[in-house]
Amino acid sequence: MYMQLERFMHEEWNFNIACCWQCWSHSWNNPSVSPWSISVAASTIDRKFFTKVQLGNNMTYTGVSINTFGLHQMFPLIYAGDVPNTRAGFNGSQSRLCINNSLDETLVKGKIILCGVPTSGEQELLAGAVGSIQGGYTDVAFAQPLPASLMGVNEGNNIYNYIRSTRKQPNCNHNEEH
Repeated sequence: MYMQLERFMHEEWNFNIACCWQCWSHSWNNPSVSPWSISVAASTIDRKFFTKVQLGNNMTYTGVSINTFGLHQMFPLIYAGDVPNTRAGFNGSQSRLCINNSLDETLVKGKIILCGVPTSGEQELLAGAVGSIQGGYTDVAFAQPLPASLMGVNEGNNIYNYIRSTRKQPNCNHNEEH
């Protein structure tokens, strides 16, 4: 019966069960004080990892990121909607989402890119970006292949407005904070 219960619990709910059949009669050979043990593990954590984004105008915004690496110098900052891959038939409405093959590699290479929505970071990296700022929400963060920061809607709008209002090349820096 124990084996059936163990298999059922593991298959249905991913529980691990341990049992000591003779815990009472031979307690000297079992370090556990309980005859049955059920263990579970968390698949998420409720801790946030913060990343500071410093703009060329010295404004600093704090976003969320799992990445523990940052950029320790300023890089040019661009908006994804301004760099569509027109050769592949994309326009700014599509490239602002940083979707598959929508970014022009020649315009993105060596820059930090502002995407309008949270992404996996893969397309930004493939296009040659050194970092990514993603607007939208900060409830959940995922590991990214490049320095990235998820910003709230207000912060994302402020960074977008900075890009639009700067006459010279806007720039930015990512710094990790734990």
